[in-house]
Amino acid sequence: MAKKTIGIVGGMGPEATAYLFLKIVRSTPAVMDQEHLHVLIDSDPSVPDRTDAILHGGVSPIAKLISIGKNLVKMGADFLVMPCNTAHYYIDELRKELSVPFLSMIEETFLELKRNFGPGSKIGILATDGTLESGVYDKVIGGYFELIRPIADKQREVMDAIYKGVKAGNIQYAEVLLKRVLESLISKGCKAVVEGCTEIPIALDGVDIDIPLIDTLEVLAKASVRFAIEGGENV
Repeated sequence: MAKKTIGIVGGMGPEATAYLFLKIVRSTPAVMDQEHLHVLIDSDPSVPDRTDAILHGGVSPIAKLISIGKNLVKMGADFLVMPCNTAHYYIDELRKELSVPFLSMIEETFLELKRNFGPGSKIGILATDGTLESGVYDKVIGGYFELIRPIADKQREVMDAIYKGVKAGNIQYAEVLLKRVLESLISKGCKAVVEGCTEIPIALDGVDIDIPLIDTLEVLAKASVRFAIEGGENV
């Protein structure tokens, strides 16, 4: 079976896009350059802010996302992935508009959780206000697990860690804030915590925590490699 070409709808943010590509490379069973996968990346940081669009009526990113997706298909992508949790609010519309399969990071994260935790387990989530309020995780995961969100003041720290930390290049600041939020989720009995924003694994890379952190970028990278090599219907 011929390997499929991966198309990355990127730029949200640029570092998370680069991080996903690196994880795809590291997840690929290759011993030489020629055994790696063909990956096309359109990293367009002009995509309007997803949280602002969902919560405050800001400019919708959907037209830009469709444009990026069509560009990748035109370039030869056999399927698409998108390293932005909040943007998955629009995935149903994207799937309707685009002619190739579109893997969902959130659906793949749910499958990963099901492989490791039983029904009703408390699962914490670190994500933007837009991701939480849009209900994208509740829709896919909430009926099987008990999703635990940070309390209001801790959620403000999550947003600061993302926007004033990682997106601003201040990784150490983000790490300090997120470790405090993680401690509060652990105290509530969470068995694992989903890193539901693709900037969060960048800040928590190498941090020692008592429970598993589910890196949605890692999950998406491994799913992308499987789909590129083996094909599948999990889209």
